[in-house]
Amino acid sequence: MLRSLVGSEMCIRDRYNMIKKIRMLANDTSDMIGEYLLLMLVPYYNVYWVYTRGKKISEEAARRGIQITDNSVLYLILNLLGLSIVSYAMMQNDLNKLARML
Repeated sequence: MLRSLVGSEMCIRDRYNMIKKIRMLANDTSDMIGEYLLLMLVPYYNVYWVYTRGKKISEEAARRGIQITDNSVLYLILNLLGLSIVSYAMMQNDLNKLARML
C-alpha cells in the first residue's frame, strides 16, 4: 500500500515538473493549475496532452535552431497502447537534450 502511494506521489510530482518545464521553454508564464487539473482528472486528456506537448517541444527546439525529432505521434501511440510512462520518459529525454544545447 505504501509503495503504491509513494509511486503515485512521484507520478504527480513528475507530471507537474514536466508541465512547468514545457511552459518555461515556451516562455509561458500563465497559471498552469488548469492544465494540471485536466491532466490529473480528465481520463483521456493525457492522450491529447502528450501529443500537443510533443509538438510544442519540437517547435520550440526548431525556433531555437536545435534539431529534435518530432515524436508527438509516437507519444500518442504509446499512450493509446498503455505505455504512457515510456512516452513521458522520451519527452523528458527531449527536454534534457534541449537543456544541454541551450
